[in-house]
Amino acid sequence: MIFKKLFLLIGLFVALHAQANFEIKEQSGSFITFNSAQAQKAWIGLYKKGTSNEWSNVLAWSWVTNTQTKISNISHFHEGDYQARLFFNNSYTTEASIDFHIVQNPGNQEAYLIDSSASPHQKTFQLPVKRTTYAKVNDWVGIFKKGLSHTKENLEAWSYVKRGDKELTMMALQTKGLSVGLYDIVYFTADSYQEDGPTAILTVNIRAKYASGIYQTVGYVLDSYDYITKIQQNKDWIAIFKKEDEPIRKNIIAWSYISEGIFPREDAHSSIIQFPKLQGIFEEFQGEDYKVILFEKDTYKIIKSMTPVSI
Repeated sequence: MIFKKLFLLIGLFVALHAQANFEIKEQSGSFITFNSAQAQKAWIGLYKKGTSNEWSNVLAWSWVTNTQTKISNISHFHEGDYQARLFFNNSYTTEASIDFHIVQNPGNQEAYLIDSSASPHQKTFQLPVKRTTYAKVNDWVGIFKKGLSHTKENLEAWSYVKRGDKELTMMALQTKGLSVGLYDIVYFTADSYQEDGPTAILTVNIRAKYASGIYQTVGYVLDSYDYITKIQQNKDWIAIFKKEDEPIRKNIIAWSYISEGIFPREDAHSSIIQFPKLQGIFEEFQGEDYKVILFEKDTYKIIKSMTPVSI
């Protein structure tokens, strides 16, 4: 009986000692090294603090093969609080854990998502990205209307991410695509709704252009189906400026209310407005010298800035 108790005490001491023997030896922007106890099929996993031990939450890991274990691929971690967890027997039962913090550095995946723009009503569209070096299997990017929660019921468009991608082909869930407005671009890990890093902004804007003449029309025309059908308001107006001038009253060369425009042709599908008031202002309209700005209802709030084009 005495020996049995002695063995139990020794076993308890070894177990407690093993649990206590887990510490950070060195940490830099690209790696972190641990001193840890060893055991059969022991491993260390790095997690975002507060997440569960599930494999889908593992951000980086390594087997424990000696008293020091180095995990190198942490340069893509976003700034924030993390936790290292020690496991024995290839299990997900935590033997010991250590909290640590990552400070943002230029090598992090922070720069992965960038603010972008797209045209409305597209079933698919391209989304440029900066960096996918550390993308894991089934990481993905989702689009959500700005102001709504980033949950499944609010998902508007999405795409999986693969290492080396420089742009993603986003698939809209609705046949009509995205409407005009602002959206959040969100990076998620491994087929989950676990967000990784800050969001970026997607601006879906009207497809507006201002042309110095279209076949069978006279004068200057605004070609913008989405503006007319979606967001046009009374007293919206259009003005021409020199390209480098500030869009303020004293710099206006010519202007017209949108309501003063006319639809020149039956086949225009309500998308082309002709402005007789602006006809003949420039005998030689040079696109590189001027700009045309669409303003909101008697204010100088810009809806769209356009460079004139000749068709």
